[in-house]
Amino acid sequence: MQSNQKIIGLVVKTKTGQFLGHVKDLEIQTESFQVAKFIISPSAITKKILGDDLIIDSSQVIEINEKEIVVEDTLVGVRAVNEPISI
Repeated sequence: MQSNQKIIGLVVKTKTGQFLGHVKDLEIQTESFQVAKFIISPSAITKKILGDDLIIDSSQVIEINEKEIVVEDTLVGVRAVNEPISI
């Protein structure tokens, strides 16, 4: 995995290529120092549908490369205010 400076700002897309937004921040597990969640600043379209930031659990990530993070199409995200949402 890349350092958090390289992850912040990465494009986040679904497996089928739907653009969700960019990584805004990370939530790190203190015991293991692993990424637990990705906080996503949504695209304009996603923001109109879902509202504020998305929180994607690390278990929903398929791939992280130098250009983007790919997540499951059927992921269930959480709004920053902890309301469950479906994408």
